[in-house]
Formats: sequence, C-alpha cells, structure tokens
Amino acid sequence: IGSSMKSVGEVMAIGRKFEEAFQKALRMVDENVMGFDPYIKPVDEKELEEPTDKRTFV
Repeated sequence: IGSSMKSVGEVMAIGRKFEEAFQKALRMVDENVMGFDPYIKPVDEKELEEPTDKRTFV
C-alpha cells in the first residue's frame, strides 16, 4: 500500500503532532496545496458554517 491512494482520496501521514501529519496528508492529496498559510485571509464565520471541501483551509 502506498502512502497516497488517490483513487479513493485516502492518505496516510505520520508526524510527531497532529498538525504535522495533517499538513503532510494535505500535500499528498493535492499537488497544488502547500499546507496551511496563516496569513492568507481573515477567518470568515460564514465559510465555517457551510460544509465544503475548502472549510479546512478557513
């Protein structure tokens, strides 16, 4: 089993902390994602209320 199973959107990432493992998993799923950037834009409560695939990045 590889670390990235793109046909089902499944990844496995190992890190010392949850944040580290989650960032690795994000980079494995989508090549265009470099992880979290805390200075992109301010948090919008409306975006957090609606469940979308981008809610993780708010």
